[in-house]
Amino acid sequence: ALDAVHRVRLRRGLLRAAAGENVDPFAGDLVAHLSGRTSADEDADELARVWLHDHPGTLGRDHLVLALEWSRGSGQPVLAARLLVALDRRTEALEELRRLAEQPRPDLRRSAIALLVAALPDDAHAERRRWCDALAAELGDDASLAEIRLDLATALFVSAEEDPARVDRAWAQAE
Repeated sequence: ALDAVHRVRLRRGLLRAAAGENVDPFAGDLVAHLSGRTSADEDADELARVWLHDHPGTLGRDHLVLALEWSRGSGQPVLAARLLVALDRRTEALEELRRLAEQPRPDLRRSAIALLVAALPDDAHAERRRWCDALAAELGDDASLAEIRLDLATALFVSAEEDPARVDRAWAQAE
């Protein structure tokens, strides 16, 4: 029964985070989960993962560090890199993402490259374009990866440098 209550509270916190509402009444439940003070189960892990992935800004620095440790311990390297970005440890995140972008698993590689092109410094146009090319090749014609295509379109546009062909390419990915 306590596990069900815990999952409900995690879900309520996640819904509040998604709505831009105060998550303080439920952040303790996330922290308890991340620190192992609750029973681990796949549903609670997924709720925690989504909260951390989509709404890391709802947590303070100490909780983000705890989340980083949890993500690393639970074998979620792209989430760990996302949390490094949220902790303003961008150099470390970029190193990790570049390493992950070379991995053989296509899903891991795609996710890493998508975050990498978003996390690169604004003036890293050449590197961003290179990774955008790699990501476009990874995606091929798969229309089911709309979120990653939007990340790709945004990155292409950021690095277009007023080149009409690059702007058109970004637009094509967004459509």
